[in-house]
Order: sequence, then C-alpha cells, then structure tokens
Amino acid sequence: MVRNLLCEEVKVLSFICLLILILISDAVRKRAIELITRAYSSISLSDFSSMVGVTSEEAVKLITDQGWVFDAASNMIEPVKAPPQTGETTSSEDQLYKLTEFVSFLEN
Repeated sequence: MVRNLLCEEVKVLSFICLLILILISDAVRKRAIELITRAYSSISLSDFSSMVGVTSEEAVKLITDQGWVFDAASNMIEPVKAPPQTGETTSSEDQLYKLTEFVSFLEN
C-alpha cells in the first residue's frame, strides 16, 4: 500500500518536472527568437536552428508562424523586426525631481 502510494507520488513528481522542463524550454526558445530578431537582419537556417534548438523543418515552421521571410534557394532567413514598444516615458526633469524628493525624504 505505502509502496504503491510512493510510486504514484514519484509519477506525479516526474510529470510535474516534465511540465516544468517543457515550459522552461519554450521560454528559452521564445527568448532566443526575440534576441535573433533584434540582432540579425538575416541568418542562415542552420544557424537559426542550432540557436533555437530545433530541426531545420521545425525552424521553417517557426519562422513562417512568425511571419519572417525564408529564401529556400539560399537557406537564409530574414527576421521581421518587431515594432518598437511605446511605453510611458518620463522626462529627465521629472526623474531628477523625483530623485531629489526621494533624497530629501531619506535625509529627514
């Protein structure tokens, strides 16, 4: 009875570990693709495949899903640059004011 419960717990933990590994692998792959997008205007299929950790066939599917350009004749990939993110920016004067206020608060 105890041995069966222990066996089931090991199976559950193994499954959880497998899910964690899959999630980490996916996050690393997404980050690699993001970095390739920023760093390269073109990259060979073999280099992309090795950097992302997939086969050439999987790489072709990935890049077409991303909307990138793939030239089969030269085996070159042209990543599509992501549009710049527009976020709330603070002027230097506002930052300096906030810093001054914070230092004043710390001194008192």
